Amino acid sequence: MEEKRVRKIEIVLNDFGQYLGANQENFVLYENGESIKEVPFHKLDQVILTPGNTISTDALFWCSLYDVNVMMTSNTGRNLSMMNPIAHNKNVETRMKQYEAYENEKGVEIAKAILKAKIENQGALLEKLGSDSHKLNVIDELENVEGKNIEEVRNKLVYGIEGKCSRTYNTQLMTQFPEFLQV
Repeated sequence: MEEKRVRKIEIVLNDFGQYLGANQENFVLYENGESIKEVPFHKLDQVILTPGNTISTDALFWCSLYDVNVMMTSNTGRNLSMMNPIAHNKNVETRMKQYEAYENEKGVEIAKAILKAKIENQGALLEKLGSDSHKLNVIDELENVEGKNIEEVRNKLVYGIEGKCSRTYNTQLMTQFPEFLQV
């Protein structure tokens, strides 16, 4: 289990003309061109900015690298936006992997595995209900689908194999209901 660092230091830029920069190992808060505070990169938890203040791109870089949140507020203190490093939000990492998989064979393999599981589960339910599940037997056809990315195989998988299985499954499933409920 990854240990989370406990950091409680924050820098608030709320006096007009304050500037947050960075040197080789610290965030540096300036007021009227004079250094008034230094905080090591690894000890800072959050930076809060109000209008009339600035932050350097170097400071933003170190905030991203050390997982420091940067919050923008209005003059009245209302939160307007938050910059979170990508590492801070695992959903971003997941989404990036999904985009990568969409563009390559990994995405095709994932789509085929999901579709295979769906078809097998539909077949298992039909068998349990005593219905004819062999008509869903398209696993060989599914495994033979090849392509370099999702776009290449979308029609074969979704509109071909999955569509055919869904029609068969729904037809078989409807036979399990009383006639007055069948559509």
